[in-house]
Amino acid sequence: MSPRIATSALFGAPETGGASAASLSGLLGRTVSLDEARRMTAVQGNILFPHGRRAGRHLLFRFTAAEGARRWLAAFAHEAASSVPAELRARERGAAGEHAGPFAGVALSAAGYEALGLEPPADRAFRKGMKRAWLNDRPEQEWEPGYQGDVHALLVLADDDGAALDAMAARWMEGDGVQLVADERGEELGGDREHFGFRDNISQPLFIDPDIEAAQREAGGARMWDPATPLGVVLAADPHAPGEYGSYLAYRKLEQDVDAFHAGTRALAGSLGVDEALAGALVIGRFADGTPVTLADQPGLGPVNDFDYAGERGDRCPFASHVRRSNPRGELDDLSETEDLVNRIARRSMPYGRPGDPAVGMLFLCFQSDIGRQFELIQNNWLNYPHFPRVQVGPDPIAGQRNSWDATPGQRWDTAWRPETGGAAFRFAECVRCRGGEYFFAPSLPFLHSLESA
Repeated sequence: MSPRIATSALFGAPETGGASAASLSGLLGRTVSLDEARRMTAVQGNILFPHGRRAGRHLLFRFTAAEGARRWLAAFAHEAASSVPAELRARERGAAGEHAGPFAGVALSAAGYEALGLEPPADRAFRKGMKRAWLNDRPEQEWEPGYQGDVHALLVLADDDGAALDAMAARWMEGDGVQLVADERGEELGGDREHFGFRDNISQPLFIDPDIEAAQREAGGARMWDPATPLGVVLAADPHAPGEYGSYLAYRKLEQDVDAFHAGTRALAGSLGVDEALAGALVIGRFADGTPVTLADQPGLGPVNDFDYAGERGDRCPFASHVRRSNPRGELDDLSETEDLVNRIARRSMPYGRPGDPAVGMLFLCFQSDIGRQFELIQNNWLNYPHFPRVQVGPDPIAGQRNSWDATPGQRWDTAWRPETGGAAFRFAECVRCRGGEYFFAPSLPFLHSLESA
């Protein structure tokens, strides 16, 4: 199966000969077969599809000595790092009811490359770093201590076995030339939900043909929304390993204020004269079970993904709704059909904390080939901007960071499901706060192996 846009100058011309007849660069303009994916031994896992484990440890480091850090990274790559083929085998084991085994991945910041004595990859936003990005985040001084100052490397470790995960983390928490600055623990909450109680990870770009075909079957063959996405949306050339590829990674620790969210939902329900379930669906864009509010005024459809917003005037699903703002499927057709495609990000997030803990939230992680065109555009132009996709609709109530110049009275909440309410302007309470983050590049495994002799 091919994506809607089978060829694009942005990604390079697609080839027909398959991975054995061409370099990976020849595949960037299309999705790939399972056999082609199995040959991607140089690409790290978790990029083309989620690792799927229930628990994770995200270890963040600062390098203290270049030579020791190089040896540590090379040892990690040889002993632990997961490739695409290894993850395909792990996924097959999991589908068969067997233990999938551990997952391990590594990524470096621009400052990390410099600390190793290497030129960072060329992405401008990556080189600038998240602290200097224009994201409307709180000042660095208000971030958690581990994220203040330089962060050089991120290890993403995961396993279904908590004891095995902790043992793997203990193996890599120390080493010559590296200092641990933060240790984040993530754990699935059950039912693929996040802390506000809504189904998550429903809509993702898909890069491998069998995954796309499975999504088609689940949708009953309908094609209002096509998740098929060319490799070039997520893979970027590794400058230190000619012919090999990695991916840029945006990482953010997002603290969720569950009480503020539910208080805001109750207040919005009262303002509109609707029940809290519908008010929550208007805020998120889906009911808690995943039912898109643009398709129904009550839950029951489940995590349907075959829909778009073409022709939807913002009355069934408000323009401010989180899933509409973060993925305006079909809404950008007046610019070009390609826009929805090239701006996609591959989200690989995991909740942290358990219900009732003092601090809970999301360890947000997304892969892309261009941070500025993908993550930053989504955050700044779509989530933060109060006049997207229409004027005076307000910022995204969940992930939007309000601009200092924003004079809108709040988000605009209209719903044709209850036209008698007349709609309202209502500023939803801030309920998500960035506690730290950084931009990274997940390099190719050959580059990591080469550090051994560098």
